[in-house]
Amino acid sequence: MSEVIDAQDGGAEESGERRVLLIGDVHAKIGRFARTISAHAPEYSIQLGDFGMRYEHLWFMDHMDVERHKVIFGNHDYMPFLDKPHSLGDWSFPFPGVMTIRGASSIDRRFRSTGLNWWPNEEISYQKMQACVEAYREAKPRLVISHDCPDAIRRKSFGIHDTSRTSDGLQDCFEEHQPDLWFFGHHHASLRRTLHGTEFVCLDELETCTVTIGPETLDYCPETAIPPRQTDWRRRRSG
Repeated sequence: MSEVIDAQDGGAEESGERRVLLIGDVHAKIGRFARTISAHAPEYSIQLGDFGMRYEHLWFMDHMDVERHKVIFGNHDYMPFLDKPHSLGDWSFPFPGVMTIRGASSIDRRFRSTGLNWWPNEEISYQKMQACVEAYREAKPRLVISHDCPDAIRRKSFGIHDTSRTSDGLQDCFEEHQPDLWFFGHHHASLRRTLHGTEFVCLDELETCTVTIGPETLDYCPETAIPPRQTDWRRRRSG
């Protein structure tokens, strides 16, 4: 459950800082993903889910350094590969103060085929979600990166009033502890919203953002407009 990226060497890391490129939903657009990676040449990256199916995940494992570049599985991913080295599993703590949580519910399930492009475990099970919430409660992360977002953000930002096991579990996490930052994808929108002191940032399809994670600061900014859209904001948090 708790993947940790080995981040003990490198220049910025000597000061305890890591620069991590976050990438929104890919949906099998491997060419654009590859160009994004080539343009930014990140030391570390986390893709926020909906990367693709079997072929795309095989490509990732063949072409990416899976020790430094990871995928948070969404609801449109090849679930038989959930335990492969590039996956961050159900939830993880890839860096100090950072937690990732996978999964979402597919609204297009009726158009998909079980075992081909849809799996019943697209969401974390109820029992595992309870364990995830407990791990979150104990860790109190400063930064959360997930595929979907808490129910309150779904309602307030996207007008979605039905819930899922994932959005309910993420809402339970948020009510237990409000992190400084929360990044997510899934909703195919470029959006940021502050709620109860937490800044939520939704990355659009293939939208990117670099986060610098250090003991005292979280520094984040958008990247070059290789994705279809980008935000025009930058903010620094200390302490």
